[in-house]
Amino acid sequence: MKVKTSELSGVQLDVAVALALEMTGGDLRVRGGYGCSYYNGSGLKTFSPSTDWSQCGNLIEAEGIEFKWVSDATLEAHSYLHDPHYCYGLTHQEAACRLIVASKLGDEVDIPDELMEVGE
Repeated sequence: MKVKTSELSGVQLDVAVALALEMTGGDLRVRGGYGCSYYNGSGLKTFSPSTDWSQCGNLIEAEGIEFKWVSDATLEAHSYLHDPHYCYGLTHQEAACRLIVASKLGDEVDIPDELMEVGE
């Protein structure tokens, strides 16, 4: 089902980032509404950049993402690499992940149906 990138969060956002990074085929697995994982050659690893700084931090650096507060609770993510995209989130990770998805997949993304029931 198509979902607006600006509305993605949680597991749905993690899956969208994996799709944007082309982590498909045998490497990417979606575990029912519980999360997203990938095989990295030495085992199955959880992929959750929307909440895991060790994963999202590397993406922020690689994608040249910068942030600014636009209100008390909203961050804007932007990057000279992804101009003219700007995305927003409640956390740095959420805003950065939405920017990565929007710049590579557009303003809407197809999310596996089994994740649509989860909501997050």
